[in-house]
Amino acid sequence: MPKEERDLQEVKKIAADLHEDMRNYGSLEGDRKATTVAAILLALKERHFRIDQLDGSTITGQTDGWKVFNAASSYLDQAYLGDDTNNEKRGAVKDQLAHIRGDVTLNQKRSDIGMTPLRKFAQALQADVLDHLHATSSFDILGNFFGEFVRYGGSDGNALGIVLTPHHITTLMADLIDVNADDYVIDPCAGTASFLIAAMRRMVGQAKGDQDKIDEIRSSRLHGIELQGKLYTIGVANMILRGDGKAHFYRDDMFHVSVPDIRTTLVEQPDGKTAIVETGFTKCLMNPPYSQAKNKDTRHLSEMSFVQRALDMMNIGGRLAAIVPESAMTNKSGNQITKAAILKSHTLDSVITLNPQTFYGVGTHTVIALFTAGKPHPGSRKVKFIDFRDDGRKVLQNVGLVGDGTENSKKDILLEICEGDLDPDSRLLVKSTVAADDEWLHSFFYSNDDTPTDDELRNTVADYLVFEFSMIMRRQARLLPRRDGHSHPGRTVEDPSTVQTATWDSFRLLDHFTAKRGRQTNMAALPPGETPLISAKNSNNGLKAFVTAPKARITAGHAITLNNDGDGGVGLAYYQPFAFTLDSHVTALRPTRELSREALLFVCCAISKQRPLFSHGRSISEKRLHNLHIMLPASNGQPDWTFMEAYVHDCEAALQLAAHEHGILRAPTQPQ
Repeated sequence: MPKEERDLQEVKKIAADLHEDMRNYGSLEGDRKATTVAAILLALKERHFRIDQLDGSTITGQTDGWKVFNAASSYLDQAYLGDDTNNEKRGAVKDQLAHIRGDVTLNQKRSDIGMTPLRKFAQALQADVLDHLHATSSFDILGNFFGEFVRYGGSDGNALGIVLTPHHITTLMADLIDVNADDYVIDPCAGTASFLIAAMRRMVGQAKGDQDKIDEIRSSRLHGIELQGKLYTIGVANMILRGDGKAHFYRDDMFHVSVPDIRTTLVEQPDGKTAIVETGFTKCLMNPPYSQAKNKDTRHLSEMSFVQRALDMMNIGGRLAAIVPESAMTNKSGNQITKAAILKSHTLDSVITLNPQTFYGVGTHTVIALFTAGKPHPGSRKVKFIDFRDDGRKVLQNVGLVGDGTENSKKDILLEICEGDLDPDSRLLVKSTVAADDEWLHSFFYSNDDTPTDDELRNTVADYLVFEFSMIMRRQARLLPRRDGHSHPGRTVEDPSTVQTATWDSFRLLDHFTAKRGRQTNMAALPPGETPLISAKNSNNGLKAFVTAPKARITAGHAITLNNDGDGGVGLAYYQPFAFTLDSHVTALRPTRELSREALLFVCCAISKQRPLFSHGRSISEKRLHNLHIMLPASNGQPDWTFMEAYVHDCEAALQLAAHEHGILRAPTQPQ
């Protein structure tokens, strides 16, 4: 495990232990834990402050809280010495730290620990954290404390759409858009400053020890905007603790801030006047607030609206990297309008689908979108859609997401793909032109061209036979059509393990099937009855119950049902031999020509093979279904239905023979 990752795990452990102490001794609310840590760390950096000064005094103005606050304030004042323009910023930070002065629980000496909780916390931070706070480190110490405190609850972080970006993602995104020492970097949703820290580390490294350049980077080339008070305080403290006291960090709303006011380059002309050379930013790293667009009144707060505004703040040719939920790349909540506006003025370069566990514990599936600002997207331009779900990281119990030893090599491959030097197969990369009404996702443009295996087909047939058998055993045989018992009249397959010898091709599903989505939303409202109710289950052929349903909502049998969504069942397809009713999470597929039961079972397996394209957070919408392709045996450019019928017929016969040989299916004993 790399040193920085070991350090990160250590910091998370320290944060977890400190959370426990804060709960036991401090009774702090969630949003005040991180600001308390920030105050103590700032105080510990003040040269005249010593922990032994925290003696538990009860004199007004001399409590431990006052001493920590005064030391932190002094360090802030030194950081902004000679910079009177930042008085407002300094005051806003101090306001967020002021609660420690009068907090009775923090300032009261306890007999069980022999000191005040504030002193105990300060001792732990001095012993365990200060060594990690250095400018060469790219991970966000205070942000990780805040993230741990949010994870343990008691904070409104998630409710406010705060999804803190993991350390390995901030460094990856800085690499993806090649942040360099000459850039002006903006994070308009700066939060705890994790992106600015990653950018600063990369920029300082490229300065190669040039102290004047390093000072310039820290003083003028890093800009952050944050609206929420506690996050703003943590972000400012983060940058100050890393020696960046004059970072341009603003408490403001990115939608209303004036770009010329925060970043304009002026050059003195020969006549003594000044001229504006440049306004705006060359690089942007951002993680906008998630799930703020709840309805039409808040649609302007969608993730893509934040991205659009950030792009408008940049110089022509500037590069932007944003990490957003997968849903932001779809057309929900009016995204299509915003996406069209983005393409009109800016260029979409790449969209990278990330490991579903990237935000482990939050359950948010995300992508990184890369843009070039100020250049309208050409209709003929092909965008790179990359599947980076296998990023070399895995979740370990009680640890979280860690590298498995391949994470660095896989990151290098991703960078090569994005830079254009590597062109892998479509499993990793699909290049396509885009429109605003497309879903900007690898899974939208990619069709899984892996053909069903013999084992998968046998399992599909076996699962169906088990379902039929269970229906018979439960005295529901009347719902099943009778078999005529004769052998298959068409071409047979001598060995049912020869499916890979077929010629395969990709077919659009709806070229051969019609689709009708279920409408039943309240399944509990249906009284018991005789009609099978099919829901988005991952077992028992999707059968949930037997109900009484309105005639208008009963679908004739001999059809396929497809789970549109559902936890664990999305993308599964089942053959239904009987009339049924559907809930709203399932679609019925009916063949446009007469097909046998065996052919439909084969198609079920072929559809289910496309399951990796979908997830609980990415359901099979009408447009996704419209674009869905499946792999089928082919003859003369059309599906080879005869091959499919014969294959499943022989596969079923082999399974029944095996059941007979094992005594599972036996003819009834004749009476004597």
